[in-house]
Amino acid sequence: MVAHERREFVAEALRSVERQTLPRSQFEVLLLKDFEAPELRPELDRLGVIVVDLLPGPLGAWLAQVVGRLRGELVAFLDDDDLFEPEKLERALEDFRLAGTGIYLHHATRPLTGSGSGSKHTTAVRTGVEALEAHIVEPGEWRRNFRGLWRAGAAFNLSSIVVRRKVLGAFPDQLGRISVSLSAYLFFATLRLDGTFLLDGEALTQYRREEGFEPGGGPTPRAAQRLSALAHPRGEDAEVLLRFVAPLGYPACEAPLRAARAQAALVLALEGAGTGRRRVLFELITAFRYRPWRALMAERILLRDALLLVIAPQRGRRSWERHCGRSPAGPDRR
Repeated sequence: MVAHERREFVAEALRSVERQTLPRSQFEVLLLKDFEAPELRPELDRLGVIVVDLLPGPLGAWLAQVVGRLRGELVAFLDDDDLFEPEKLERALEDFRLAGTGIYLHHATRPLTGSGSGSKHTTAVRTGVEALEAHIVEPGEWRRNFRGLWRAGAAFNLSSIVVRRKVLGAFPDQLGRISVSLSAYLFFATLRLDGTFLLDGEALTQYRREEGFEPGGGPTPRAAQRLSALAHPRGEDAEVLLRFVAPLGYPACEAPLRAARAQAALVLALEGAGTGRRRVLFELITAFRYRPWRALMAERILLRDALLLVIAPQRGRRSWERHCGRSPAGPDRR
């Protein structure tokens, strides 16, 4: 469980682990955090949690530091604001037993709103995978249809991923350089290992999103402030991962990383990086070409202001500053 500078939902997340149908003797719990939290002591004691206090820093470096302490063959992840369904660990174990060659499992999620007893969830979210039993995607299949694997959401949401321990230990240097994109790293590390994916259509995690969800379960648009805060670390992670996957010689898997890098470049351009209009237009086209439509809709405030930046740079930057809640930008210096 990863808790970085946020404690509001940690106790609730721990209680979801406590409710697992898998016998407690069959799994251990590690909590990685960077804050003091004496209020969590009841949950920690009941679960026998191994607490690892770490300094703020790249989340990949956190994982790299604890890989040697893991005793289990399988590693499940839980973000501090998500919840496991009671059957999560038992179901994951069964999936791996049925598909012995699998090294990476991704299952569907259920959007979660509110907190505590007021939490509500809607229908499971899984694009392209409807069956309620794990679908095995071997290397030959994902090489023929990488886009299908990606559009199925196989790299989405750390709390919906379970891997064999060797995935974490295979590339420690690269893992240690990942700032925030842990789910993407695990996905691309599995590609590097020429691994087999398991996709389970059962919703085994309740996923909380800062911006919330629309009534039908779709994501509400991200705020400009949130996009601005995420752009730099995600852009840096995309650069790391592009170099990481280069040895595969497989251009298809680079497309989503180029889209993430383009998104970061658009934010920087709007925030005064001095990027020319032609370059901004190129990054816009890259984002539209490689980002899923659902993600583009959730980020439309960025795309709209970037398009305005191409047409009228001064207006585009001022619009972005206004959406971010900052003081209006000064005269355009380009």
